[in-house]
Amino acid sequence: MSKTSPEVTPDTHLQEPAAPVVEDSKIPEQIKKMDHESIAIYLNALESGSERRRDINLIIVGKKSVGKTSLVRRLFGEELQSVKSTNGIEIHRRRCRINLSNWEWNKVLDTRLVKETSINNRILQSIVKELHQDKEKPKHDILEISSSDQISTDDNKGTITKNIEHDERTSTQKNELSDELLSIIGSAVDLQDEDGYANLTVWDFAGDIEYYNTHQTFLNSEAIFLVVANLHDIDDTVSYGTFNFWMDTIHCYGSINDKTEAVLLEGAHNLLDPPVIAIGTHKDKFQDEEQCRKRLESYTDKIFKDSKLHLRSIHLISNTEDEEDAFGKLRNDIFATAKSSANWNREYPVKFIQMEKAINSELTIGKQIISFERLKELGEKIPLPITDNKELHLFLRYQHEIGNVIFFEDIPSYIILDPQWLANAFTCIVTAQQFQLELPHLQWDNFKKTGKMDPKLLEEIFKKQSADMRIHKEHILEVIENFLPPYLISNLIVSCLREYPLAVVKGEIGLFKDCCVFNIDRTGCAKFVLAKSSHMIQLQVWQWDEVDTEVNQAVLKVVEREINRIINTRYKLKTVSFEKKWKCETTSFSFDTGFLEFDQVNDGKNYYCEEHATTHKYKDYWSGEKSKASRRISSDQQNYVRMSMIVLEVLSGVLYDRLYIDTKTGEILDRDKLDITEMCKKYCALKINFPSKGFRKIEKVDEISTIEDTIGDDIQRIRVIRNEMQHSSVFALDDTRYQTLITIVHDMLTRFDQRNNPAGESYVKRLDEIRKMELETRSFEEIKERMKAGNLSDIFFMFEVQEQILNLERQITPRPNRNRWKRVQQ
Repeated sequence: MSKTSPEVTPDTHLQEPAAPVVEDSKIPEQIKKMDHESIAIYLNALESGSERRRDINLIIVGKKSVGKTSLVRRLFGEELQSVKSTNGIEIHRRRCRINLSNWEWNKVLDTRLVKETSINNRILQSIVKELHQDKEKPKHDILEISSSDQISTDDNKGTITKNIEHDERTSTQKNELSDELLSIIGSAVDLQDEDGYANLTVWDFAGDIEYYNTHQTFLNSEAIFLVVANLHDIDDTVSYGTFNFWMDTIHCYGSINDKTEAVLLEGAHNLLDPPVIAIGTHKDKFQDEEQCRKRLESYTDKIFKDSKLHLRSIHLISNTEDEEDAFGKLRNDIFATAKSSANWNREYPVKFIQMEKAINSELTIGKQIISFERLKELGEKIPLPITDNKELHLFLRYQHEIGNVIFFEDIPSYIILDPQWLANAFTCIVTAQQFQLELPHLQWDNFKKTGKMDPKLLEEIFKKQSADMRIHKEHILEVIENFLPPYLISNLIVSCLREYPLAVVKGEIGLFKDCCVFNIDRTGCAKFVLAKSSHMIQLQVWQWDEVDTEVNQAVLKVVEREINRIINTRYKLKTVSFEKKWKCETTSFSFDTGFLEFDQVNDGKNYYCEEHATTHKYKDYWSGEKSKASRRISSDQQNYVRMSMIVLEVLSGVLYDRLYIDTKTGEILDRDKLDITEMCKKYCALKINFPSKGFRKIEKVDEISTIEDTIGDDIQRIRVIRNEMQHSSVFALDDTRYQTLITIVHDMLTRFDQRNNPAGESYVKRLDEIRKMELETRSFEEIKERMKAGNLSDIFFMFEVQEQILNLERQITPRPNRNRWKRVQQ
């Protein structure tokens, strides 16, 4: 049997986001990650009125019985009598208001009432702001308040007295704003100055390990996380595993903290969001606080270096013995962390606040899940109506991102308003075995062995649930089927299950925690295993017959493709990427050092194995190349490779983005099937943005004057630079020519950064990254083959372009273009 083992190692090379870089500080980070259209919709929504958002989500996670619930009690200034552990999948949510002037936490008993109060305050402020603006506009009165009219607040009773005279309104919007104001004034809530407070919601999750994955449905990238560990059992392997699990999970929601991005540009380690505060409890079990600190640091020092960038501070506490000062310091640390977050004090559309009020009203009357059709009705009735489905979807996507509702775009029929309702639905599935005694006549063996649940079993279990769960059973199952937390190994195993059947290992189905074994073919003579160890995903192929390298390559291709899809498309994990390495084929999965780079050793050559402290002969089972040339290539060849990569990766992307922006037909463009020639043809067909001096035969890009800097001129530059690389016979560029081209390309990309507003990194930044890349022989050979492919296509394209331009211009000025055409043919 032969076994081979490459490694997939996540790191923090930032992935290119799918959305454009938006400098406008008004826009929340969650919106910035979305597409151009969503950003435009959000900006348009802001035009109808906006308020500042100062909401804080505090999520507390950790192993069972570490003191999370007691910690919440102490943060809220409460005694610890009768503290009960948070059971199962329960999510305890508590709210308070933080005074911005003195940072005091004001506990709120009725969480829905405080939410309604907050929403009403924000809406009222937006109306008052509009009134002030309208005072300055003659003959434009949405709602007039004379000096005799009063809106006053009784601070003692928390009620509002009013004396407002209503004039006749000629505008529907004026009536709606008036009604909205009267509705707020008539509500039995205390209207305070919202500018003086922040709203804090605390999520206390149960620590039962079987619920960790389902808890991730309710996590979000905007939260502050308290990861709690019991200092007294810090040596326990399970305790460290739990702490490490939560740190890695939080990292999957990561993004660069705007406040520290300048540090990144200077080359230093920058902080990542969401922020984490590590908490060590049961400090009273030790006499020496320094000992406590070292015990907690034994956890934080061992976590993956990328996950550590989320860590802001650590606190050592005793829930039972510490005075109030210790928890006051923690409260201040939480609030200071919130104020430094990217989304603090961002603009938020008033119409979205009104939509939140409508949803909260549904919750108040007991609605925990509503249909999208019901949401549309609510959207039509708010004072600043939301009638466009795309705007509603944007509102829901944002609300989901910040943890207010549960909404999945691919199953949009229903919106879950109360996360505890979904948590309860998860309970009946995750703990299905509790029903075995009540349903002994059903088949439980398959569920116990594989986790697969028979439809009859599901039906019987749901019969024992509440009426609303029975009604929405199909949606709950769709959520469970579609939902996977952004935990890379879990997603990767599910992806591979769609491609390969599970193998049987020693009589058991090959599905284990963080590990899975698959059959590659029907004979069972070729299998592969995926296993997670530390921060690595290990892939090993087992073949009992003679090794077929094509089998290895096919499996590796599927795994790489799925990892890229999970990171870049499904979850857009901005702080996660991966690199491939390999190690000894007889390795232990727990041995996580001694990896080697591909191309580091030639096939048949010896290498030193750290794990076994001896030398092995390298067998190239993965690339299929039985001999490898030297990794060194000349300076001129490196110049050629870099410039060709710039053409293929950056300039091609520039042209695609420009074509996408200027195409008005709604045609879906397949990026993978369009090379520069095809995109130039399509762009020419648009009959816009011609070069300043028209299309002409150009040998070198230097022939285009620097004053020719229109879109058409730069598109012509892209084509000519591509030609120079493609038609090269020596596949090399000397330093002088390389620097000349780099200068031209840099100036051109600077202009396109302004024109195209590209998604993710700027074109200039992508250019700089390629210029810094380390290159190997294989890179040179691959680029040569890609550039040589189709090197005659541009000749035919040149004449097609001229013919199209000729036909177009003949309709306008026949004589000059006939002469010009003859010159081109000569």
